[in-house]
Amino acid sequence: MRAFADLSIVNGLDVFERSDEIAARAGDYFRSVFPTWAPLVSASVMEDCRRVLTTG
Repeated sequence: MRAFADLSIVNGLDVFERSDEIAARAGDYFRSVFPTWAPLVSASVMEDCRRVLTTG
């Protein structure tokens, strides 16, 4: 489960960083959902998630 959750977040963050359109459209969704996955994902992925979504 951890590998799947990590990969899902990493893929979402990659798209978020590469597309201003998707960042604008899905940013609030990512900010609301991904933190709830914290118990499932690795600490390094959650750190990246917080960094990207805070600065994005």
